Amino acid sequence: MKPKFECSTSIISDVLKEAGPNPTLIGSIDQGTSSTRFLVFTKQGRIAASAQMEHTQIFPPEHVGWHEHDPIEIWTNTLFCIKNVVDALKESEFNIDLSTTKLKAIGITNQRETTIAWNKTTGKPYYNAIVWDDLRTTEIANQISNGDANRLRDKCGLPIASYFAGTKVRWLLDNVPELKKDLLDDDKKDQIFFGTVDTWLVYQLTGSLSGDDNASNCGGLFITDVSNASRWLFMDIKTLEWDKELVSQICSESGVDVPLSALPQIKPSSHVYGTCNANFGLKALEGIPIGGILGDQQAALFGQGAFRPGEAKNTYGTGLFLMMNTGE
Repeated sequence: MKPKFECSTSIISDVLKEAGPNPTLIGSIDQGTSSTRFLVFTKQGRIAASAQMEHTQIFPPEHVGWHEHDPIEIWTNTLFCIKNVVDALKESEFNIDLSTTKLKAIGITNQRETTIAWNKTTGKPYYNAIVWDDLRTTEIANQISNGDANRLRDKCGLPIASYFAGTKVRWLLDNVPELKKDLLDDDKKDQIFFGTVDTWLVYQLTGSLSGDDNASNCGGLFITDVSNASRWLFMDIKTLEWDKELVSQICSESGVDVPLSALPQIKPSSHVYGTCNANFGLKALEGIPIGGILGDQQAALFGQGAFRPGEAKNTYGTGLFLMMNTGE
């Protein structure tokens, strides 16, 4: 897929001069609601290079309140941003070749709750990504709540609302016939993956090219971190595991049993999950460890240094988000 938007790329010369020869560098993917960025940091925590590009905002005109993204475009733009930074560093006065001066690791921060369903065999999404602020599942949430939006809160920590990924999974089950058909087929149900954007990106980075321009990579790791998993309505906040009862509470009325194998394995936020695969799409990052995942708002809280209970941050982006460290 050819990118639809311009990619803005920059090298910060003063930072690279300060870092000296053969600098230690770390990469970061920041996949947001409006755009995607790839950044390279020095070990001093300063940005040395970055690339950013927007992606298409899909607002179906016949459905007020709906908001979608194209998962293939998100991955294409992510790869394009990484490539632009790789090329810019190589072409700069510092002549940094990331094929030889390898990044020590890369991390991922992402728009939370935005939900994708795809087939692991074909690499093709069943539908566009349903964005976190999409309102189509409001009625589904009201039906599940049955007058008590907090009835699952003791277990999952969340009110039942259209905001969270679980109601989006339910909508996909109710409205995407091919997805429902495959989940009801014993020979195909294990091919279905649901994931948020972090899961989608790790799957691409650790997978192999499918050979189909309209499909994603295949065979990658199927994981998420706790900060993203906590935004589904499906995770027990005490065990930090998917809970079959919670999944059933949200999805059973669809007539489909969602196997836990369709949900990514929950991992710590700071963890070496694996490495970029040798055939994922960009040679310069092959073999680089993926060493961290955080949902964007938790990442912002951490980035602002709110490490002690009671400390909070307010972030102004596509939305406004207040988050506090409760110490738990």
